[in-house]
Amino acid sequence: MSSQRVRKDKLLWSSAPGDLAIAPFLVVDGSHEIVNRLIGKNLDSDLYRSKLPSRIVIIDNDTSQQANNAPFPPVLRVRGFSIPNLDAGQSDQEGFILELYDYWIENLITRRGLGGNEPKISVSIYFDDSTKAQDWQRAFKENCPSWAFDLRFVQSKPDYPYSDLRHVNVWRHIKRVTALPSPRQDVQFYEMTSYHNAFFSFLYAVDPTSFHARYLLRQLVESALLRVLVIDDRVAGTIWGRQDSGQKLEDLKYMGIFIARKITVDGQEKPITLAGEQQESAGGWVNLHLQENGSIKSIEIDNGEDSAPTPAEFDVLFIHQTIFENKIASSRKQRQEKHEWVFNCKKTIPYVIFHSGRGKQLELLPENAAFLEYSVLQEHLLQEPSKFLLTQIALSAKG
Repeated sequence: MSSQRVRKDKLLWSSAPGDLAIAPFLVVDGSHEIVNRLIGKNLDSDLYRSKLPSRIVIIDNDTSQQANNAPFPPVLRVRGFSIPNLDAGQSDQEGFILELYDYWIENLITRRGLGGNEPKISVSIYFDDSTKAQDWQRAFKENCPSWAFDLRFVQSKPDYPYSDLRHVNVWRHIKRVTALPSPRQDVQFYEMTSYHNAFFSFLYAVDPTSFHARYLLRQLVESALLRVLVIDDRVAGTIWGRQDSGQKLEDLKYMGIFIARKITVDGQEKPITLAGEQQESAGGWVNLHLQENGSIKSIEIDNGEDSAPTPAEFDVLFIHQTIFENKIASSRKQRQEKHEWVFNCKKTIPYVIFHSGRGKQLELLPENAAFLEYSVLQEHLLQEPSKFLLTQIALSAKG
């Protein structure tokens, strides 16, 4: 079966890896023999998957168990799905895509340890526009995703004690420090937004009764659930130098974004310090311990001098290519050695994206790492923070 389109320029899907389907998913018909390179846990498979879409779903309705050991993410094996025929109507195709996305999100919820016995979470969106909120609430009354036990579009301006907060929150014009002056375990994600934010302005303009609105909601929740780690001296230095650096780190933490400060690499004399070199401990920052081959021995969030660090896990790693080349893996000059480093790192953090302000240098870039310009981080992390744009751009990036 060849690639299929829902619209002229987007939402392709396919049953064959060679078709290089789209965003959001490469869909593989698992009723036939699955290419071993697609599901393997070795370097060759990683290099192969790196050329494919970042979300791979195998529809495996037989009893072969072929894809049982495939790493999630980027590979998810599902049962009980029927791939639409080539002549399927647009509604059937859209329903298929949304159902796949729901299954992907349920697995992310489980990966985050949320939902208890059922992979379900709650979502709260505040437009600061009661009419808009009513329209969205009405549209999703009959179209609530399977993973949402509470999906609310807040109509009145939230106020203390902010009872409208849920697991995932996108609120317009209300700062995190106002809504969350102290930590709350039940809040996994909070992002203050405004109409200046490109994502929010798009969300605000979408017809809530459309397929695009239903799809966009799933992208929003996926982005909220992904945990991001950034290794970059410029980002770290900028945040360290702010008078409100602690508050900025806390804002980013509630967006699921963390910044590395110290990196210990086995075999190197001293840690690589990206900010605050003279300071031993710094709350809110992340410290990593790596083996020389890229395997991650530990990732911990620093809680300050008086508290033990907290072990952490991440899904997406942004790494400054210069830091990688000159400090973290300076002994790995050959491309194959870089491939091995990225592959070992991916055993803990499945999506690895290199970034640079010097443009893409193909001769230096590992083939199994995606690439982005530094300006993407600068804009969507420092200038106008948007977890949605940061993660969706990252998941669409290639090497």
